[in-house]
Amino acid sequence: MTTRRGDGARSGRGRPRTPVAWPRRRSLVAAVASLALLAGCTGSSGLTSEQARAEYDPVLQDVAKAAAGPLGAKWKDGTGGGTNLTTEGCRWFTKTMTAELDPTETPDWDAVIADTKAALAAHGFPPAQLSQLTGGFTGIEAHDDKGARVTIQSKGTTNIRVSVPVAGPC
Repeated sequence: MTTRRGDGARSGRGRPRTPVAWPRRRSLVAAVASLALLAGCTGSSGLTSEQARAEYDPVLQDVAKAAAGPLGAKWKDGTGGGTNLTTEGCRWFTKTMTAELDPTETPDWDAVIADTKAALAAHGFPPAQLSQLTGGFTGIEAHDDKGARVTIQSKGTTNIRVSVPVAGPC
């Protein structure tokens, strides 16, 4: 074994240097991560992005209309939408609708839950529940049996959108 200045073997301190299998470990980690991402892109809903759009765009419209009253919201068509690779796999997102609310007041989420219950049920969702959100946001979420999620969150600006896992290319 060749020793270099500062090696433990030369000074008698510590253990001699041994080769580390980092390249093999990195390759293994990369392979596992790739498999996880590919598995996520199969989608648990069985829907394609086009099928998700046809099924879940009406959910966004109906729930936004039902939530407008208790929130005092005038929804504006927002941005986004489309299919993206997320930490949860391949998901299709509706556009995000937004409304400007008083940033000093937390919305009455119980009233929003009550008023959106019928709209959610009409599309196969259970009633929304309060959601644990990060970054100072408050809000509610509802999930259906295909893994779709309706989210209404607020922090000054209130946003609503729907996402669902999809099959096909991300």
